[in-house]
Amino acid sequence: MENKPSNLETLLSEVYRYLTLRLDDLKLRTVDGLSSLFSLLFCALAGLLLLNMALIFIFGALSVWLAACIGSLPWAMLITGGVFILLAVILLLARKRLITDKLVRVIIKMFFEEKNGDNESE
Repeated sequence: MENKPSNLETLLSEVYRYLTLRLDDLKLRTVDGLSSLFSLLFCALAGLLLLNMALIFIFGALSVWLAACIGSLPWAMLITGGVFILLAVILLLARKRLITDKLVRVIIKMFFEEKNGDNESE
């Protein structure tokens, strides 16, 4: 008599194969999402660094212009520093609306958006 696998053994084998494929899919999705997230963070960090450098030059020029207008470089630097503090306070107060909510939406979209072929009917 031949040794044929029973229906239960076949079913268990297919379930195990299905679960293994789903685990591999989860691993690949995680790697894809994390690589996209790190790429986005790196680009944002590079952009912020360039923006910071530009702001340093802009506020330096503003200080020199104010010094020429009011006749005192120390007072011009204090006014420019006050503008920086004002911008920091505004950013601190609006951080949830401006930064946190948008960042959460981007991360959710990255990890939970449907890719083509994800919901195929079998």
